[in-house]
Formats: sequence, structure tokens, C-alpha cells
Amino acid sequence: MHPRFEELSAHLDRQRAELRAAVDSIPSPYHAMPPADDQWSVLGVLEHLVIVEGRIAKLIQKNLDDARAGGLQTETDDTPLLPLLNIASFTDRTRRIKASDAAQPKLGRELDELWQSLDASLGTFHQLLASADGMRLGTVTMPHPIFGPLDLYTWFAFVGSHEARHAAQIREIGVMLTGSTTAREPAQPDAKA
Repeated sequence: MHPRFEELSAHLDRQRAELRAAVDSIPSPYHAMPPADDQWSVLGVLEHLVIVEGRIAKLIQKNLDDARAGGLQTETDDTPLLPLLNIASFTDRTRRIKASDAAQPKLGRELDELWQSLDASLGTFHQLLASADGMRLGTVTMPHPIFGPLDLYTWFAFVGSHEARHAAQIREIGVMLTGSTTAREPAQPDAKA
């Protein structure tokens, strides 16, 4: 696999591991609880990711198909890619971004079902990277509603960074619900009392 594609694949896996760790740090009784009426629960955040990643995967597939039909060239640059991309803006939680109505969670899905959907989308992104291995994705762009036109390299990086952004949000939810930076189980009654 081309080094840039390996780099993006590893980025996706690292950010997914970070997302799982964030969810695992919050006891399951808190997963469905939003910290406030106007905020998402942990399950809501995961459902948002399911919605967004499904839409992005379809758009990337369409743009890859169109680029292939147009004779997309081979990538000759193997310079590390992530340091060249402005992915810090994707993870910046000081800039609040309101999700579109279509990307809002509807709620009602269980954690296992959400992880299955997210695992499927991660598999799809890995398949898309493998199918495009060695193609010059920096020449293919798609619009982003907030960040403007992004090339396909940046879109793959965005998917991982979007998960990192929401992993940070999940940790914030844990702090708000438990009052601690290290989430813990709700207090259990003492069996000896």
C-alpha cells in the first residue's frame, strides 16, 4: 500500500481506538443521559457519527468512481500527509459547530447496534482506501458545508478527526455527568449497611 494510504488508514484506526476509549471511560448507566436538554448523550454522539460517516462514504465512493472514469493519475509523492493537512481545525472544540438537521441523532439505538454500524463504516473507509491505493487523491475535491472544498486525502483525514472531535465531546459529557475527569460507576449502596 502507498505510504500516504497507510498513513490515512492508521489515522482512522487510531481515532476509532480513541473514540472507543472515550465511550468506555463512561459507565454504561450514563450513556443515554444527555448532560443538558440541548446536548447529546453519548449514544446521541455515536448515532451522529453513524449518520455522517454513512453519508461521507457514499460521497467518497461516487467521487472516486467519477475520478477513475476521468483517468485519475498515480500518486508519486510519498511525503507524510497528515502534517500537511489542517486537521487541527476539525478537532477544535472551542469552535462550536451545529450539525445539520439530517445529521441530528434520532435516538433509540442501543450501544451494540451503534458500534456495529460504526465498525461497518470503518471497514468501508478501509475498503475505499484500498480500492484507491496509489491514486492521486489530492486532485479530487468535494465540498464540506463548514470547511469548504476538501480533497479526498483530507476527507479521509476528516473522518478520523471528526471522531477525535466527538471523542473529546464524549469525555466532556462524562465530566458533566459524573463530576470527574475520570468517569466512575454511580455510587452503589453499601451491602453491609
